[in-house]
Amino acid sequence: DELFETDLRLLSASNNIFTGSIPGDKLPKLSNLRQLWIAENVLFGSIPDEIGDLAKLNSLLAFRNTLSGNMPTTIGHLLE
Repeated sequence: DELFETDLRLLSASNNIFTGSIPGDKLPKLSNLRQLWIAENVLFGSIPDEIGDLAKLNSLLAFRNTLSGNMPTTIGHLLE
């Protein structure tokens, strides 16, 4: 959990073999995150609604995964 309680601004985890779903309960703790790069993994499920809690997020790369569903409407809450 320490990773999720930092001043992290860029999380670059693309092009790995990470599997599983995106942990929505961890996203709000990344309040300073500006870039979330999780492309080219084996992630599944939907993008969690908590993505909208990342008010400073300006870049989300999530292509080439097996994500499903629509983009959460909460992503419209992002202002910066």
